[in-house]
Amino acid sequence: MKFIFTLLILFTFSEVNAAAAAAASSGVGDEIAASGGKKTTPLSAKLMHLTATFASPAEAKVLYGTVGERRKEIMLIEFLNHSEAERAKYFTVIDFNEKSFNLPIKFSFVEKGRAPIMVRNLRPALIRYWEVITQAEYIEIDLRDETLDALQEAYDAGRLRNLKAVKIIKSMAPKIENLSRFLKNPLCSQLIFLDLSGNHIRAEGATAIAKSPHLTRLTTLNLSGGGIGDAGATAIAESSYLTRLTTLDLSWNGIGDAGATAIAKSPHLTRLTTLNLNFNDIGDEGAAAVEKSTHLPRLTTLRLT
Repeated sequence: MKFIFTLLILFTFSEVNAAAAAAASSGVGDEIAASGGKKTTPLSAKLMHLTATFASPAEAKVLYGTVGERRKEIMLIEFLNHSEAERAKYFTVIDFNEKSFNLPIKFSFVEKGRAPIMVRNLRPALIRYWEVITQAEYIEIDLRDETLDALQEAYDAGRLRNLKAVKIIKSMAPKIENLSRFLKNPLCSQLIFLDLSGNHIRAEGATAIAKSPHLTRLTTLNLSGGGIGDAGATAIAESSYLTRLTTLDLSWNGIGDAGATAIAKSPHLTRLTTLNLNFNDIGDEGAAAVEKSTHLPRLTTLRLT
């Protein structure tokens, strides 16, 4: 049995390495062509199988520090697609909440072989001057003017070169003009993950996201609780910039049959593997449109209650 288990591990590592090489010329989230006309398997699913089956979160963090840049990005997506509570286990977490922060301002990491860095409750002054920000892959920020000023300055100075994921801290009344300003920052062209859950951005905010030419690399978008309605869902569905999305969360948004049908008929969302439409106002017509859609061929997880 021990011999068989060892072979299984070796086979999985070999399979993942071969898959990574095959995907090197395609984008993250693309499928790997299988020989003999067999059904393809997403590379991200292969790596997730590796990290979930053969590694604890701590071991996965070590693995992240040893692989090439493309596999780093794929693994980062999988780490981020865990629930928020589980997600943090895969990162070195630095939280600037006044109650929890106890690291010195000059705290830094060895660049080579490190785990991905998550910085929570990041403040404008630290965006400008803190050395670790140059290494962070994931940050949590608000949309205040001073934060946006600091982000622009940091980007212009080349201090955010590793950033790939952003979570906007919850606000029931975010300024749409500030969201639009954030989306105009070329920094967004680096992002593969954007989480606006809990921010009541309404249809206007969803439209701003849909029209942003800087979000073409985005693979995960979370707009849960945004109050975007049918108009916002339709804007997302019609966006020609969000074609790389594999995970889309539109739960708790007051979306009805019209919005669900727009998603189901979208020619731009064909890469979706996970779609969350829970807790909306979708009736039988919208549900049937999504479940029978021919435009969602890769969908493996649908939440619709």
